[in-house]
Amino acid sequence: MSSFETQVDRNLMGKRLEKEGKVQEAKALYEANVSEDFVGSFPYRRLAVIYRKEKSVRDEIRVLNKAVEVFNSLIK
Repeated sequence: MSSFETQVDRNLMGKRLEKEGKVQEAKALYEANVSEDFVGSFPYRRLAVIYRKEKSVRDEIRVLNKAVEVFNSLIK
């Protein structure tokens, strides 16, 4: 399985975990993808929403800044 496929699987599992109320487990999966510079908006958007709900502004900003960094690298 490719790295991208693994990342997509993490996103799908994270989505399922969120629906089951297991937000901390979902966050760990999304954070793994963010740390690997996932090319796609899903984990960044989900983490931003989760951190906003948790009132964790620093983490929300960190994740959004990382998304900007990753997507800017694609257009250079």
